[in-house]
Amino acid sequence: MKHVTDETRQALAQLNIETIPDLMDKSYDTINSLKYYPTIKDSNGNNVLAPTKKTVARGSVRLLLIFIDYCSYRYAQSDPITDWTTITHDQFSNFRMMPSYMLAKNTIGKTVFTKDPNPGRTCKRDRSVPY
Repeated sequence: MKHVTDETRQALAQLNIETIPDLMDKSYDTINSLKYYPTIKDSNGNNVLAPTKKTVARGSVRLLLIFIDYCSYRYAQSDPITDWTTITHDQFSNFRMMPSYMLAKNTIGKTVFTKDPNPGRTCKRDRSVPY
């Protein structure tokens, strides 16, 4: 998770998300509107949580939703991710750049995948998204 921003890291920690199953168990709406209490300094210089939540940057949320799709894709291909620290930047980028993923009319974070011997044809359209 070295490519994850500090705010995303804080938000995931505050939701007790430590593993891929933890992440996959959260609702789409929870991840899509990810918020966290930022760490600030109190009057004594100690780190404390701010009294109000801050929204995680939209780009970071989108990457997290794409990562959820990547986990679903790997699971559908009978190659589940058991340790997210083993995923390389190239593996994740190659998934994101698959034409069938980039051009699919899908909702990021809700893409349905099927096992297919041709990995470029594994995305199915999310029927809840209009053409």
